[in-house]
Amino acid sequence: MITNIQIQKIDLRVFDVNFSSVNIAHNINIKNPRIISHLTPFGEKDVLHIDFQININYVSPALGYMLFEGIIDYFNTDIKYKDIITDWNKNEISSCSIPIRNEVANTLIADIIPFAILISQKVRLPPAINLPKINFEKLEHPQSQISAISAYQ
Repeated sequence: MITNIQIQKIDLRVFDVNFSSVNIAHNINIKNPRIISHLTPFGEKDVLHIDFQININYVSPALGYMLFEGIIDYFNTDIKYKDIITDWNKNEISSCSIPIRNEVANTLIADIIPFAILISQKVRLPPAINLPKINFEKLEHPQSQISAISAYQ
């Protein structure tokens, strides 16, 4: 369970705001896990304290980027944090660390992307996620029907 997320740094650069379409690349890096004692909903407990970095790049054309850095705390009484840290530092992805990495990464994306969308509006960049483009095409049979085709760009 995620008990804490703190954004400690936001870096934003806008190079251009003229675009017709743009590709957006998302990179997430979770690193440097360590054990700390932290206040959780269950009282003072040891948690896995992990650094993160999320980079949202507006490429093709290069419009800018957003960088979020911070920490996230993971709590679970059923795992041995020392084993996770040992595997993590060896760059080994063990079966016990995969669910933790997935939960941490997905929670970060779910928490930060909506915030990034709000920021992107204020600096005149496209939304920080690839939104579907709707293209209504007429069907050949019969002409009164229209279908919507969604394409991601």
